[in-house]
Amino acid sequence: MVLHTLFNWFLRMFVLLFFLNVCACDSMMPADEKSVVNHVQRLEKIDLVFPGGTFPVELADEPHEMALGFRFRAKIQERDAMLFVLRNNTIQSLSMKDVLFPLSYAFLSKEGSVLELGYLQHGAAHLIHEDAAYLLEFPPKSNNYFKIREKSVIFGLPDI
Repeated sequence: MVLHTLFNWFLRMFVLLFFLNVCACDSMMPADEKSVVNHVQRLEKIDLVFPGGTFPVELADEPHEMALGFRFRAKIQERDAMLFVLRNNTIQSLSMKDVLFPLSYAFLSKEGSVLELGYLQHGAAHLIHEDAAYLLEFPPKSNNYFKIREKSVIFGLPDI
């Protein structure tokens, strides 16, 4: 009887320590790495015509895609960009929470005209332009290729 009780006690302790160890290992990983490890989302690409040429852009037109955006990515390439389709301006602001690097952005009208061009640092937030139908996010160096300016027009946008 004593052996049976000791065996049960040791078994319970082993199971408890095992689960504590598994949980502790996960929490020891830095928050940045935890987020990056699980992120593998790649979205549908479309070609947009910028003043600087035609470039492929990731399209975020579903709520879960727009919520994730460039968040948790370890890196993005210099010519990467993401287009958010703002149906009925349902998104009130854009947030750089969990985006690991600064991004430039352009709010676009339904016709593709640039309404506002800006830059956001990690952790910042900005209100969506009230007349915007689209939001384009891209690394600041990308504009060396895209050549987007205030009042530029971008072609190839999906229908809303």
